[in-house]
Amino acid sequence: MPIQRTVTCLSIVGALLVSGAASAQQSFHNISAAQPSPGVTMVRQTYQFIRLEDDPTDLDRVVNDFQVDTTIAHGLTHDLSLILNIPLIHRRAEERVSDTESTDFHFGDLHLMAKWRVWKHDTGPIDTMRFSILAGLDIPTGKHPFGNESWDPMIGVVFTSIQGRHGVNAALRWKFNTGERESFVRAGDSKDDILYADFAYLYRIDPPQYTADTKGAWYLMAELNGTYETNGDHEWMIGPGIMYEARNWVFEASIQLPVLDDVDHRPPMAYTLGVGFRILF
Repeated sequence: MPIQRTVTCLSIVGALLVSGAASAQQSFHNISAAQPSPGVTMVRQTYQFIRLEDDPTDLDRVVNDFQVDTTIAHGLTHDLSLILNIPLIHRRAEERVSDTESTDFHFGDLHLMAKWRVWKHDTGPIDTMRFSILAGLDIPTGKHPFGNESWDPMIGVVFTSIQGRHGVNAALRWKFNTGERESFVRAGDSKDDILYADFAYLYRIDPPQYTADTKGAWYLMAELNGTYETNGDHEWMIGPGIMYEARNWVFEASIQLPVLDDVDHRPPMAYTLGVGFRILF
């Protein structure tokens, strides 16, 4: 019997090591401290509708963005991975003060990031705590009005904990903006530096326990995402979501609503809707 239990446990762990569960549950708007295994590539696509309104500036803008992000993450070693994000944005903006509308559809700036895991403590077969350091760079490839025309570095840290059915992610990132866009629509568009603060809690609703036959798992997500710009603008968004993690693919969906904002230089976010998919190769 002890041998049988050991074999069963190893079967479960082996299945999870190639699944999203072993890569630490990453929620929709948050980074996790986990990363692909060496030689493994994860491709993720997210589709978001972002509504911005109540513009405090004289332009009195209402903005609708539809954004598709393609993210490619590749494991270099057990502790180091590279991540590339490619945004594609369709924007319809209305300036109520002049009763004019504009439409733009272009790529935004590429973002290249390295994630280095500096600490890991496994507390069970799949329970773990991890801490990673982040270093990134915005590359000026975006077209007007979605590019800053500058090389903007970013540094950050992220902590992830998975204990039984509970998962927690907490990340802080600071971006040094060296350029700005002609008009400020979203956080980070101005030349002011920006702090991103992201927190997430995930609860595995099914299955209650992993077995050797587990094919995937359902999670409920709760996220809190904030930005603070050195011009004083800041806002916090809260959002529920749901996620299904299979062994080599993930489906996710989320909404965001504002809980606190003090924005004077651009329209604040009214809400966001998003769905996404991930595939491991």
